Amino acid sequence: MKIEASFHVLMETDMFIVIADLDGGGRSVTNDADNVVRRVSHILGGIGRRRLYYRDSYGRYDELRVVNEQFSRFAACSEKQQHAIAGWVSHSQRSVCHLS
Repeated sequence: MKIEASFHVLMETDMFIVIADLDGGGRSVTNDADNVVRRVSHILGGIGRRRLYYRDSYGRYDELRVVNEQFSRFAACSEKQQHAIAGWVSHSQRSVCHLS
């Protein structure tokens, strides 16, 4: 039995979703893409037409292409996309208000 990938949802908007591979010792997001897409869809109540990006254990962002709530293929992100997504995630995490 292979342990499924562990990941965290970093941000969700109307246009895209960004997750991070937690590298928890099981399968990677890359090696468990079909299952990861199903789980993200279940957790968020559907992916719809949004793009699904993931950050691998090396910090690189790439896209899991989704068609009809199922994994279709991988798409590499350009260097400009890498910087843009990293900036969105960084800004999103800074703007979260933590209440005690």
